[in-house]
Amino acid sequence: TYIARLPRRDPKSGVGKDLLGDLLKRHGQERPDRATNHFSTRLGPDHLRWERHTEYNRYTFSALQQDAELKGKLRNPAIPEDWLQEMRQEVFVGVRVKVVGPQDLDTPLEDLSKRYFSGRTLIGSRTADDGAIALTDLWIHEDGFSRILLINEYMSEAQTGRVVQRLLEIETYRMMALLALPVARDLAPALDEDEQELFAIGEALVDAESHREQEWLDRLTRLSASSQSRHQRSNYRFAAADAYYEIVLQRINEMRETRLTGVQTFEEFTTRRLTPAVKTYRAVSQRQQSILEQMARATKLLSTR
Repeated sequence: TYIARLPRRDPKSGVGKDLLGDLLKRHGQERPDRATNHFSTRLGPDHLRWERHTEYNRYTFSALQQDAELKGKLRNPAIPEDWLQEMRQEVFVGVRVKVVGPQDLDTPLEDLSKRYFSGRTLIGSRTADDGAIALTDLWIHEDGFSRILLINEYMSEAQTGRVVQRLLEIETYRMMALLALPVARDLAPALDEDEQELFAIGEALVDAESHREQEWLDRLTRLSASSQSRHQRSNYRFAAADAYYEIVLQRINEMRETRLTGVQTFEEFTTRRLTPAVKTYRAVSQRQQSILEQMARATKLLSTR
């Protein structure tokens, strides 16, 4: 069970919930030092791995299971329901992964879908030089988690772990890249207004009398300041999204996919769904930069006059 969380901080205290400390306390363990970025321990029969990244934290719970089903709510004692509920509004990726042996290699995809994915349409491929089959429906199920099935044919334990990690990172960084899309959509109306105002100022300057030049310079300066402020707030998000997108492509390439008949590969799904979003926020970013450059030229021209 994998959870990626975007911590929220209290606006007054600036401190977020200490969910890791709470979970460890329930199992009679001490929280690691605040400067720790990676931590692993056993919680009863399960293994917990916690990692802190620049913008998010992730929890990975792993255990041997005899149950072949992925259905049902989380009842693992290492993941209390009330503890999980505390982070519900902060979770942006939740995945349950099932790794099974080669006994399911010859099972029809329709049967695998019914058994593990409630009969939904699957995407997936053979991966790791045909060492395994990875399948998912990318659907958030009734327990709040999406699901991945990995059918291991002949991979070693270490290789299996790396494949699972790549699959989880693809989903995580895909969602992190998509965080730039709502920012781009929110910026679009403001950019429309900036362009209209800049056009109006440019038209007015053609016939502007000298005694009004200071008035137009003030107006242009205020417009430039507000646009620059928006650029500073959004620029990090766009740059981070570019970095996350590159990681997604890298992780997909590392999977070394081979097509399963009639099933979209991870690369195809990502290209069709994520690439348009990336092009959208990149276009908005370029448009914003172009407006700033036009404002700078207009300000320089007016100052020269």
